[in-house]
Amino acid sequence: ERVMLTPLGDRPIIKSVVPIQLKGRAHLLECFIDISHQKEVEAVLRQREVLLEAVSESAHGLLKGRKWEDSLYDGIARIGIAAGASRIVVFQNRENNTDKTFADAILEWHPDGFASKPADIYRDFCWEDSGLERWVNLFKNNQVVFGETSSFPEKERALLESDGMAYSIAIPIWVAGQWFATISFNEHTGSRKWSSVEVDALRIAASVLGAALEREQIDAALRESEQNFRDFFNTIDEYLYVLDSEGKILTANAAMVRRLGYSEQDLIGTFAIDLHPESLKQTTLEACRKILLGELDCHRFPVRAKDNSLIPVETRLVGGRWSGNPVIFGVSKDISALAVSEEKFSHAFHASPVLMVISRVQDGVLLDINEAFLKTLG
Repeated sequence: ERVMLTPLGDRPIIKSVVPIQLKGRAHLLECFIDISHQKEVEAVLRQREVLLEAVSESAHGLLKGRKWEDSLYDGIARIGIAAGASRIVVFQNRENNTDKTFADAILEWHPDGFASKPADIYRDFCWEDSGLERWVNLFKNNQVVFGETSSFPEKERALLESDGMAYSIAIPIWVAGQWFATISFNEHTGSRKWSSVEVDALRIAASVLGAALEREQIDAALRESEQNFRDFFNTIDEYLYVLDSEGKILTANAAMVRRLGYSEQDLIGTFAIDLHPESLKQTTLEACRKILLGELDCHRFPVRAKDNSLIPVETRLVGGRWSGNPVIFGVSKDISALAVSEEKFSHAFHASPVLMVISRVQDGVLLDINEAFLKTLG
């Protein structure tokens, strides 16, 4: 393999030499094969491998739980260096009340680092008003725009040339089935042109960014949902708690923590039955079993606060799942006020000189009889 000097420049060749006889004399037959195209293909494939390696490293950071902002910037920088770009700009679409497409440049990378803020030309950017409506139609169909600026339609060249672009690639980033953003790779000197093979590698990079953005949106929505649930959970004035299959507390709401005087850390991992007085534990366990079997609606056994005071509660239980595991959801209502009210009623009922009884609505069975009734009627 050698290099041959030609009027068109250096050309890589393969030279082979074969001894031959001509007219009885020894000669050498020299054959030359131009391997310029082969070398160009090899260079393109090597560059593609460099790009794919950068994309792979970026994907590892973007999709493996690192801090999102750091991963995004690291990934863009890796890809920019591997692509040999003069600049990368990421545009994020934003909603508006028109039929046009507006975007904001959210980051701008150069080989010497990231700009503190993207160029003013890309602030409040409208694709259609900038003469790039053709691009919008392509992006909406998940297609790529790339080529030399001089080859683009005249109304597109005006913007690109004013920004010093000699070669440009613009790739849509899709998130959750929609065109969400665009990543633009620019070359200003004219010395770098990307092949279709390299463009395919950069499309993979855009897909990785889209997948990472979608995951970030899902994670954010999940965090918001969890926070909403936690806020709701903690605004309920009754004691709410979740027990594992052994009866240990997995979580408890703010009302339970506040009223009982324990910290959440005190409660988590504690057997719920241990919050009841020792003398009532077996009776309480049996009542809980009946509730879960549907034989009883609730029980009214008190719980002990951290200061050892007993708080009368009405407890209901139901089976369910929490983080994929079988659990028991508990709701205990503080009935201290009701207990006081019932005690006052009982005292008034039994002390009253009027003959009174309490009977069951459905069948008239007597549940309680006051002292005046018993004394008067025997």
